[in-house]
Amino acid sequence: MRRLAGRAAAVLGVAGSLGHLAMAGEHARHAPVLTVGMLLLALVCARCSVHLWRRPTNPAAWRDLVILAVVMTAMHWLAGGLTVTFLAVPILQAGLGLLSFLVRGRAALSVRALAGRQ
Repeated sequence: MRRLAGRAAAVLGVAGSLGHLAMAGEHARHAPVLTVGMLLLALVCARCSVHLWRRPTNPAAWRDLVILAVVMTAMHWLAGGLTVTFLAVPILQAGLGLLSFLVRGRAALSVRALAGRQ
């Protein structure tokens, strides 16, 4: 389950990266600073996606994803871009991260319970 959630979050990250690239193209002429910001965010999304695709059960990859999802949501809120389209990727990724942590926690409890029986 965690592997599937990691791969799904990675695909969402690629979608976010493509979205940032598309927006960078829209702002290239009239807002060069915003364009640079969008390109940097596209790189961050791509880096996180590759990390999650290669290691979908790595807690550090999930930690980075959840932190970035919270930061992205806050940045969109501050910029006034609180539409469902813009928030879909970070909200879905944060949900997958929460699911991953819950599944991981349940597995850890099961291992401890088995260890206690011996």
